[in-house]
Amino acid sequence: FDSLELERYRKYENVWVSLQSADGDFVEVPKEYPKHDFLRWLLENKNVVLHGSNNKEIDSLEPRAANCEEKESGNQTAIYGVKDPILPIFYAIKDKDGFKGMAVSGTTSDGKYEFEIEQAMHDNNQAFSDGAVYVLDAESFTEQRDDHGDLSGEFVSLEPVKPLGKIMVSKDDFPYFSEMKVYKKGADGKQ
Repeated sequence: FDSLELERYRKYENVWVSLQSADGDFVEVPKEYPKHDFLRWLLENKNVVLHGSNNKEIDSLEPRAANCEEKESGNQTAIYGVKDPILPIFYAIKDKDGFKGMAVSGTTSDGKYEFEIEQAMHDNNQAFSDGAVYVLDAESFTEQRDDHGDLSGEFVSLEPVKPLGKIMVSKDDFPYFSEMKVYKKGADGKQ
């Protein structure tokens, strides 16, 4: 560790201490560091999963039907979380009232992030707003397998979970916003 790295680690440990006593409330990440960098550190050093939501007032996450028919593990009545620092930010900033249409999010087979939304949503100032990344103790979560039997990187809890704390995020905290692919919606849905 050099002195700058040691200082960053010390500050992140302080945020972790705040999270442990936050009782579900917001905690601040030092402004000199990107929030996704802190979330990455958190996932690498603590036993947590992350859940992004545009609803900033959740006291307890309750299992809900995800209704994702594209994958077998997506149809559970559960709380979904990930050990990924970027995807929860994307879901947190999608405005629940302003964002309409389909969004594709995830990583490619070579590990690169890929996001795709409709052109109208990309150009719509109402489609994105502030949201929250919820930090959850990973104890009650189990990692899911994809339809090929491989670990998917998606974790579920079948029981309610009270967040340790949460971090406010905005469009500015999402590092891939300018790199999102866009498509124009045609009569068949997507072009």
